[in-house]
Amino acid sequence: ILRDINRIYRITSLFQEAWVKFPDWRFGQLIENFKRYLNMEDIFYLEDDILEEKFKEFIIKCREG
Repeated sequence: ILRDINRIYRITSLFQEAWVKFPDWRFGQLIENFKRYLNMEDIFYLEDDILEEKFKEFIIKCREG
């Protein structure tokens, strides 16, 4: 599978957007809170397109409070 290199920029910009909203969170907290949102212990096998969509949902939820 040849993966789209642009996914790296899209996904990392989403992480940056979320982290800026919560600057007191450590990076590990951001990841753990996202995993809890997904109700997943391990995101190793989560495909990037799914991760990207779920992270967009996570950001929206965080904005709502």
